[in-house]
Amino acid sequence: MSKKLTVNTKGSYSKSFKAGMESLGDEIQLALRWNRPSILFAIHNSKAGQTKSQRALEEIILNLNQRVKRIEVGESSFDLIKTIRETKNREHVVFFISGFEKTGNNAQDDVYRLL
Repeated sequence: MSKKLTVNTKGSYSKSFKAGMESLGDEIQLALRWNRPSILFAIHNSKAGQTKSQRALEEIILNLNQRVKRIEVGESSFDLIKTIRETKNREHVVFFISGFEKTGNNAQDDVYRLL
């Protein structure tokens, strides 16, 4: 049986923020239960929103007994697959990949293709 995920509602989190985080958490929980690799995209218009979302989602992931590894995509670091493969105990890791906005259009297409 899966445990019900909850988002810490301290601060000024809206109902839609909480629902969105719980939805992402549910997807991660299902991926772990079924041992299914998954890619989830969360897009933010602001750095503050991204940071707030990452913190809330990281709390959910830690409560699922997983770790978070952050990967920053840059002009010279597009080999995400290599980075992921070289991560030890990656079956217990959820990767946060950010920095897509810092790449050029062709590079960005390459990063999406890799994923």
